[in-house]
Amino acid sequence: MPLTRSAPRSVSVLCAVFAVLSLLCAPSAVAEPPQRMGPQVVDAANVLDGGDEQRVLDAVDTLYRDHQVKLWVIYVRTFGSLSARDWSARTFELSGFSERDLLLAVATDDRGYWLDGNLPEGVTDSEMDSVFASSVEPALRDQKWAQAAVATAEGIGSEMKGSSVPWGVLILLGLGVIVVAGGLMLFSRKRRGDRDRAELATAREMDPTDSGALARLSLPTLQALSRERLVEIDDAVRTSAEELTLATSEFGDTAVTPFRSALDAARAATAKAFAIRQQLDDSIPETPDQQRAMLIELITTTGKADRELDAQVTDFDAMRDLLLGAPARLDGLTRDVIELTSTGHGNRV
Repeated sequence: MPLTRSAPRSVSVLCAVFAVLSLLCAPSAVAEPPQRMGPQVVDAANVLDGGDEQRVLDAVDTLYRDHQVKLWVIYVRTFGSLSARDWSARTFELSGFSERDLLLAVATDDRGYWLDGNLPEGVTDSEMDSVFASSVEPALRDQKWAQAAVATAEGIGSEMKGSSVPWGVLILLGLGVIVVAGGLMLFSRKRRGDRDRAELATAREMDPTDSGALARLSLPTLQALSRERLVEIDDAVRTSAEELTLATSEFGDTAVTPFRSALDAARAATAKAFAIRQQLDDSIPETPDQQRAMLIELITTTGKADRELDAQVTDFDAMRDLLLGAPARLDGLTRDVIELTSTGHGNRV
């Protein structure tokens, strides 16, 4: 039975219209329009019983498991006014199939069929001609609809096995792929690590209260920065508590009121930051957007509190320096007064 092809290695194999048997045809059948495939096997012509359909499913599953080629099968009553090739091509397009998909369309009343898609590597058009001539077309002629699909799947699989590469070559190729893939993975991991470290170094120099700048950082960098900020604010609160005790003894309760207020605010901010961190680390996952928003809030909260503490410590360090230098400044003022007084008397003599 002649087969027509549009180009080499294409499976636009016209498994052409086979012999018309007038007593078995139903010319009044309503044409099935091209359609998007849902299940891998569709029996719109109602020619398969439960056992037949399972045989076809087993055959296409075996083909995919052994060779990663997905064969779709559809039975309809008629292709209508469309040729078998056009009907199959339109269904293939509507279904969004890839280069690893094949579609076998069979019109039971038209006695026509078509295998659409690209033949797998190693399978030639002539080999498929032989499969169709020896197995598929006889099954269709005898109305053995399930057997036609099974023969197609098995024929493709058999031809692929016959063109398989020797095991030794496959092993060497596999080892080569593993070595190359491992090298690429290590290289990619190193590059990613270098990039993450550079971004984290830049992030450390950012204004911790600038949420806009923080939003441009990657999630891994925000995660690392947030943990650093938690450690820093916790240390700052402890150190500031010691500073507050010292400042109170030196300047009194009234003078340290701003320091105490800043420390209380920092403690509240630290508690809030740890609560956010705990929520991020619990068993309930957040979306990437939720994680980003929470991490930015944590960093800005600790950043503001740390900045306020630093300002208070700086003010009290200045006051302490002034207090410690007071005797020397007083001696200097005394000398200046004496000199001015002596100079004044000399002018009046």
